[in-house]
Amino acid sequence: MALSAQKALLRPLAAEGRIAWFGYLSSTGVYGDWQGEWVDESSPCRQTSSKAIVRQEAESAWMQLHTQHGLPTHVFRLGGIYGPGRSVLDSLTAQSAELSSSKQRRGRQRYTARCHVYDIAAVLAASMAAPRPGSVYNVADDEPAPRGKVAAFARILVGQPAQAAPSGGDGSGWATAETTEAVQEAASEAPDAPAAAGLTGGERTQQSRDGSGDGDGDGDSRRAGDSSARSRSRSPQALEEKRVRNALIKSELGVRLRYPTYREGVAAIHGGDLWPLTGEDLRLLR
Repeated sequence: MALSAQKALLRPLAAEGRIAWFGYLSSTGVYGDWQGEWVDESSPCRQTSSKAIVRQEAESAWMQLHTQHGLPTHVFRLGGIYGPGRSVLDSLTAQSAELSSSKQRRGRQRYTARCHVYDIAAVLAASMAAPRPGSVYNVADDEPAPRGKVAAFARILVGQPAQAAPSGGDGSGWATAETTEAVQEAASEAPDAPAAAGLTGGERTQQSRDGSGDGDGDGDSRRAGDSSARSRSRSPQALEEKRVRNALIKSELGVRLRYPTYREGVAAIHGGDLWPLTGEDLRLLR
């Protein structure tokens, strides 16, 4: 009903040429399962979850307004959004019982798309400056790292023990060998970041109740490929595995990611960098 009302409002404005740019923020979850293969904007959508199906239907509806009524629609398929007040740093103290089943499932994924809120804003601004109605863009960073690897990096930054949590806990319950390798890699990558400024650990925990900000799009990332794998992916417990390419936002929009991987983004947050937000913004978002 909300979409119908918006369409009714925008249709005459679009027909009169009074809208210069329109953007719909979708999710990389619409790609569904690709068994770990890379996907780009030309890849077919294989979504099976209800959330991803609804998002795909919304994409189609807005694109239909573009083709039929001239609405300058741009679709942005976002990876998991993270930033100040909503990142893996905020969820480190969460107990297993506090995590939703979807977060626990995402924790078992090998690949996870994510993007810092600053870079998402930069992509939108670049698109507004150079509109190409009817376009679709993937908005994700350069490294689809698993949540457990990101969590290990974050623990080292804050001085916590770098062991992985029990399976199903904070999403880092890998096999022992994988966990050890990830922790060793994280230890070699972690900068000597200063203590986070502006927010205490308690404030971070309070802000993280609604999500860690680290996941694949809308949190619907599971699994498919051949017919048997696709059948398994229809199970609500199935995982979708894919790696999301972001080349188009760079080549067409000229975007240079400020946080090309989780390392730069998480370290900046830990160091007290709130950009593009302010302390007052975070207080309002609680």
